[in-house]
Order: sequence, then C-alpha cells, then structure tokens
Amino acid sequence: MHLSLFKSNKPTVGFDDRPFLLIGIPVIALMIEIILFGADIFSDAKSSPLVCYGVSLYYTFFFWIAFRQVYVYLIRKMPEDHEVRKRQIFTSLLGILGFFILDLVLSGFLTLIADPLTGGKESPNFVVKSITSLVFTLLIMSFYESLYLAVKVGKHALEKEKLLRDNTLSQLAGLRAQINPHFLFNSLNTLSQLIYEDAQKAEQYVLKMAMVYRHMLDESGETLTLLSQELKYIGAYQFLLKERFGDALRFVENLSEVAKNRYVVPLSLQIVLENCVKHNAATTDQPLIIRIYISNQGDYICIENNILPKPGIIDSPGLGLKNIQRRYAFFTTQPVTTHEDGVKFTVCLPLLVSKEIVK
Repeated sequence: MHLSLFKSNKPTVGFDDRPFLLIGIPVIALMIEIILFGADIFSDAKSSPLVCYGVSLYYTFFFWIAFRQVYVYLIRKMPEDHEVRKRQIFTSLLGILGFFILDLVLSGFLTLIADPLTGGKESPNFVVKSITSLVFTLLIMSFYESLYLAVKVGKHALEKEKLLRDNTLSQLAGLRAQINPHFLFNSLNTLSQLIYEDAQKAEQYVLKMAMVYRHMLDESGETLTLLSQELKYIGAYQFLLKERFGDALRFVENLSEVAKNRYVVPLSLQIVLENCVKHNAATTDQPLIIRIYISNQGDYICIENNILPKPGIIDSPGLGLKNIQRRYAFFTTQPVTTHEDGVKFTVCLPLLVSKEIVK
C-alpha cells in the first residue's frame, strides 16, 4: 500500500492519528476475533487462534485505512461549522455503503487465499461478521469526528482569547485615535473664544469637555455598555461639536426607550460622529445634518449624514470603522454595516441584548 496513506493528517483534521492506527488496529482486531471466533477457538482444538487473529487483523486493517481516507476527504470537502450535520450524514452513508463494497472485495480475496489453506474453518458467520464489522466501522468514524470537533472547539477557544486581547488593544487604539492633537486643539480654540464671549457658557463647555474625556478614559477597559449610558456622554460630545460648528452642524435623533436598554461597544458612537465632522465640510448655508435613529427591526442604531466632501481631502484608511468592526466581532455575528448612495453616508451598529459573548 502506498506510503502516502500513512502520512500524518494533522494539517487537515487537526491531530495526528497514526498512534491510533498502531494501537487501535491490533486491539480492535483482537476484540473482533473474540466476538467472531471465540466459541470456535475454545471448543475446537483445530481452530487456530493465530489464524483467526490474522483474519480479524486483515479486515480491521483495510477497513480502518480505507475509511480513514474517506473521512479525511469529507473533512477537506466540508470543513466548516455549518457543515457538521451534512458531513455526519455523508460519513454514515459512505460508511455503510463503503463497508459492503469493501467487505465484498476483501471477502472474495480472503476466500481465494485462505480457504485452500484452512478449508474454510476460519470463515465467520456472515451475518455476525457484517453486523460486528459495521458497528466497529461506524464507531471508528465517530471517533474521528469527535476528535475533530474537540480540536475545533479548542481552536475556537484560543481564537476567542486572541480576540479578547485584540479587543482590549483596539479599544486603546480607538482611545488614542480620539484624543488627538487636532481635536484637542479645536476644543481649546473654541474654549478660548467662549471665555471672552460668554464666561458662563465657557464654564459649561469645560465641564462637558471633562465629561467626554473622563468617559473615554473610564470606558477604555469596558467590553459593552448600555446605549442609554453611552448617550449621556454622546450628548456632551455633541455639545462640544455644536459650540465649535454652530449652525453649520445639526443633530436629529429618533431613539426608542426599548433600544436604550440594549448594549453597544463603548466609544463606537463617538468614533462615528468624529468621522462625520472629519470628512465633511459644514457651513451655515450647507449644514452637516447628522441623523441618529433605530433601524426598523430595532436591532441597529444608525448614524446617517449628508455628504459634503471637503476639497482636496485625502482618502481615509478607515481605521475608526475597522476598529469598531473588530470589537463588535468579539460579541456578535451581526456585522457593522455601511452604506453610501452619493448623497448620504450611513453607519449602522448592532444593538446587543446582553453583555454575553454570543459568537
């Protein structure tokens, strides 16, 4: 038999099954010998235990090797999590069909070779042999499937740990992206003007500014936060932007109380709002209108703005949105969606029902 049949299948199935071949084939063969030939061995001195074991080993070896290749083939064709049921059905069907075909071939060959030497004395009962061999065949293939799924579960656990680390790092990256010299300069510039124009409003501006930055620092280590809680700080952030842009910036909100009891990734709304003002030119004649609303299904909060491109602006690499997408991916399979029709640009963030990891 070609040596490639005995190579490690770890790259495909996730584990090296060759130790199981070395141990399993002789052990299973011995068990089958006892089941099929036990009565004859102990009652008839002419029945050779060694020959009976050889017959059992013959069937076990070829069945195991053949169906091992069948299973590896199925894994290559259907490796995904959503294909588990489909793969298991094919495994069972091919195991049963392949068993009878292979059994016919192996039995015919064994009859030609062994019967002249033993007079057919070591030929087991056909029905008992078929049932016993088929049961062991399906058990072996189930063993492979169980190990494969166990390895995948372990890999998923490691991937989740990696995502958790990435989630923490990306939150810190998002924090650094927001506390940038431009935003700080613009905030202080607005504040300096307010000090001379309206001292009372300047004091309010400082309080709102402190509230925003304190939130960014406090929430940088959180995983999820209630939308209602996040909106408190978004209100403060909107205040800062309104003082900076005046009538050139407008906010329109339509948020339900039910939605406010769901969860979002911290700072995600703020990053989207920052992108709105960063990539658009706002004037009193052509104001930037930012609309914040809940999707019709109630499972997304959407931030929509009219497109007012700044002249000569350099295309952004989209790090802010990528940051948000990575963080959401840890908690849900719902994607962060974007849509642009040339007039409006919309970002929709999933609203989650709990702080539990659902992926």
